[in-house]
Amino acid sequence: MTNAKIERFLSTAPGKLFNPDGFAGYQCKDVPDAYCLELFGDWVNTIRPGDARLVFDQASGTHFTKIRNNPRDVKQIPQRGDIVNYGPCAAVPEGHVGIVVSADQRGMMFLEQDGYAQTPAKVVWRGYTLPNGATVIGWLRPKVPADRPAQCIVEAGDTMFTIARQFKVSLQGLINANRRLVPNPNVIKPGMVLTLP
Repeated sequence: MTNAKIERFLSTAPGKLFNPDGFAGYQCKDVPDAYCLELFGDWVNTIRPGDARLVFDQASGTHFTKIRNNPRDVKQIPQRGDIVNYGPCAAVPEGHVGIVVSADQRGMMFLEQDGYAQTPAKVVWRGYTLPNGATVIGWLRPKVPADRPAQCIVEAGDTMFTIARQFKVSLQGLINANRRLVPNPNVIKPGMVLTLP
């Protein structure tokens, strides 16, 4: 479940350069560091200093639920706002880390910053194994309260069914939460803002 701070960060981060630790330019880990500043007002005691490869193991259990990746469990999917940690590989011994925008069994839309290219944060598609061989170690689910009903904006081609599946909510719950806005659940239009149950 997301909250306003998670949604604000995910919507405003793309295109920005992050470097909260002031070290080695704009690294991939700087995005989750900045995210922790937004959520908790602290990154040093939450996600902790170090290379991206260390994020999952060193993160504070007080601030995150740690979910270790099990590649054999196809139902295990990170959620919007989770910090996903890729392990090291020969090409990138530091590992890689970013934040989930959306995910399914095939992979995720992933907010990341490229430390090698020193480019701003952007949302890209990533599988659970990267082309360089790095695989997901696990993900961190921030322990933050939901402070308002979650919402989504209808995009072209969306149906109530596909939205319910994307956000892992029940179809009937989605229909009930939007009964006033959408009297006929078979007719939704791009740009509508739906409440997620």
